Amino acid sequence: MPTARGASELYAHYTDGSGADVTVDCEKAYRQDAVIRRAVGQEIQHGQKRAEIIEEMNKSSALDTTGCAVTVGNGNYPVMENWQKALGGHVMWRSGSVQVSGDTFAMKIVIHEKGRYDFNKGMRDIATGIPDDVNDCFATLGWAKPCMTRGTVTRTVTWTRGDIAGSSVVSGGERG
Repeated sequence: MPTARGASELYAHYTDGSGADVTVDCEKAYRQDAVIRRAVGQEIQHGQKRAEIIEEMNKSSALDTTGCAVTVGNGNYPVMENWQKALGGHVMWRSGSVQVSGDTFAMKIVIHEKGRYDFNKGMRDIATGIPDDVNDCFATLGWAKPCMTRGTVTRTVTWTRGDIAGSSVVSGGERG
């Protein structure tokens, strides 16, 4: 599966006409875009809250947590133009495994991204105002093909029961 770091690579893939799924560099999107960072942070917190509930119900020292898909978009698109164009409205969900020792939780969580790179009739580019119909017509003519995008952000989170705000988040060996 090809990998794209942003809008220009996705557009080039769209116009090559293959329609193959593309892996998006969501770690880069996380570093660069405040809306994406906030959405990932919210999913991590939901995972932590869910882990505490599951542990309390099951009294288990090892558990898994999975969340429902949430839409990023609908008026709350990424703020960086590159990620507006690359991801636009997309869905995220989480999966993770949790180890519990006393009141200490350690969770490895993966935030999954899935979207469709295409152009929607009647819509406009946020930054330029250019109608999506301009680029959608290439797919109608068979010169381009939409594709599915997928990507992940992985974090390890530790916290003490009831103190999600005091969490320690580790990414790539660096505190983030």
